[in-house]
Amino acid sequence: MQKSSDRGFDWAGRPVAIDAHPVARKCLSVSQGQVVPSGSYFDDRFHDSDVAYKGCFPEEEQSDFPSCRLRYWTLGEIVTAFARAGMIVEELLELPHAQLGDIPGLFVLTASKPQ
Repeated sequence: MQKSSDRGFDWAGRPVAIDAHPVARKCLSVSQGQVVPSGSYFDDRFHDSDVAYKGCFPEEEQSDFPSCRLRYWTLGEIVTAFARAGMIVEELLELPHAQLGDIPGLFVLTASKPQ
């Protein structure tokens, strides 16, 4: 796999999406060291959340951050969005969760636009 830049494209100019796997984000959580179901994979509601990386800033600055609304997409919705945009999906990797091992934790989708 090629390294990707911070703009979401690999060095050949192809779009690369790297994100938390929807299974891990939408319907699983860890409680007392055990993986437990915690939601519906097909939930399409918006959720109030903190801005990404808010916790990386000093606590006194965190109160200045706005909240945001997030919609957690299924993997099928993500791949379909690429296809509907005229992209050709070249590779879809599903990587294990860092702490949970056998459960998907990340996905990496590489695509290209036909010439």
